[in-house]
Amino acid sequence: MKFRTHAITESMIFPLFYMYAGFNMAVIILLFHFIPSLDYIMKLEHFHANLHRKLFHNLFVLAVALMIAYHYVPQEVLILCGLNFLLHVLMDSNHKGVAIFYPLSEFRLKLYKG
Repeated sequence: MKFRTHAITESMIFPLFYMYAGFNMAVIILLFHFIPSLDYIMKLEHFHANLHRKLFHNLFVLAVALMIAYHYVPQEVLILCGLNFLLHVLMDSNHKGVAIFYPLSEFRLKLYKG
């Protein structure tokens, strides 16, 4: 998916997060959607296209991010953060797929095998 597609998706669901959790928590939930693309956003040195859907698009990164957020946000918001992260991963799982278990496995989750 292109960054634009993620931004449009988030702009459509952000009002729901805002109504449920308030502005500050909605922003935190929103940020979780873009964690998987941190490598791309920061244009990391030695960035390689094959690494993009491995480096941050995995359950290990989700677990670390949720453990950090656990100390700062209510449990209901934490669940929405995790779901929003997974939404990004699922949106990217078409075409080449994402290495959901990286670095433990190179297995790629693909929703569309066209």
